[in-house]
Amino acid sequence: MKSIIILGIMFAASQTIAGPIYTSSCEVAKDIQNPEGSSGFFMSEDCKTAYILPPSRGTTTIVGHTAGDLQRCKEIDSFNKNLKLINSDINKALKSSENMDKIKKLYDLRALTIDRYSDLSNTQGASIEMNFSIGIGENLIAYQERNNNIAVKFSPVALKNVKLAWNEIEKIDPEMKVAFNKSVSIPAGDLIGAGSFNGRLDLSLFGACPLKDPFSNDFPKRLKVKNLAGLITPNVVYEYDLAATYTYTASYNLSALASKIKKNSSSGGLFKTSTTSKIIEKNESDSYFKFHMECDDSRICEQAKTETALTIKLRLVKEVFDNIALTTMGYSPSLGGPSPTGPSGAQTAADGLRKCPHAYCQAGAIILDVAQSIFGGTSATEQFIKTNDHWGGEEVTEKRPVSFTGVMGFNG
Repeated sequence: MKSIIILGIMFAASQTIAGPIYTSSCEVAKDIQNPEGSSGFFMSEDCKTAYILPPSRGTTTIVGHTAGDLQRCKEIDSFNKNLKLINSDINKALKSSENMDKIKKLYDLRALTIDRYSDLSNTQGASIEMNFSIGIGENLIAYQERNNNIAVKFSPVALKNVKLAWNEIEKIDPEMKVAFNKSVSIPAGDLIGAGSFNGRLDLSLFGACPLKDPFSNDFPKRLKVKNLAGLITPNVVYEYDLAATYTYTASYNLSALASKIKKNSSSGGLFKTSTTSKIIEKNESDSYFKFHMECDDSRICEQAKTETALTIKLRLVKEVFDNIALTTMGYSPSLGGPSPTGPSGAQTAADGLRKCPHAYCQAGAIILDVAQSIFGGTSATEQFIKTNDHWGGEEVTEKRPVSFTGVMGFNG
């Protein structure tokens, strides 16, 4: 087994570690008290700084609102009643095993009803301006006050890709929007000081009509956050980078992997796009791949373990393709370039695969581009399987950034 000791980062020579590095050797961390509602912290490598996460919940207030034309709320009431009756009839028909013609007619009636009222979900009913406080500043002060006798500097974790998301609680119908702007990106410049920002909620008539005063039929002059609770709730989704020093051992058998790829290829050696993900995502890969990792913090280790194992599996799959598929084809196509006779089925599949946000999907697209998904059945395949029937591996010590996602709810 080859042994590789990496001091630094494997990703790219120019890339720097972003975020705090957690180490379990910080004795001082055991004395730090977490304030109520906090989400924890990570220590720096020198044990002098505690990087604190945002609290679990923030606060929000309504600062103003405007109402649209609510005269069509009667149509909303009519739609809801009609759809409720139709849904009830469909459920009864399904339970009593009614003939398919009757069930189809009910579904057609449902589709017709939704289509007849579809413009209601595209009509704005109200616009609500709100202020959100993530409570970063208050959380920092709470840590400092509670741990003023500890020689540690407290600093908030740097956030990125912050988004305000509206979650519908009671969905009228999947095709009827309650809110228009369900996910809004918050520019870093808007996260001022203590982590507060303003956001706007645009409601359709399906969202605005339930808020109308039942006696005056007007939109309430004083709207409270709790009035929105039955319709929609805000969350903030954010990302942050952490890093840890960890060691992993990876063992692999390229012959067993090549046999698995061959087995999963269709007749004629066509290797399907979906098969790449199927092979590398499955945890039960002991036949060709074994992986063990140890690191300082389980919070980071689980994420790093998954990402690292997938990355290595992709590299191994590509190595098998490079040594078999290209030999079979007899030439080396350029990555991503069109074939002389126009896009092949494999290239079309690769284009679709690139739309997947995960790293392993992107690598899978490269595999398809390079190998054109041709595999199996050749003397080169059998020779590779015979030659590589042994276990190899690597042992790596690494510092690596890992991106995490956090979610925060709000109290009114």
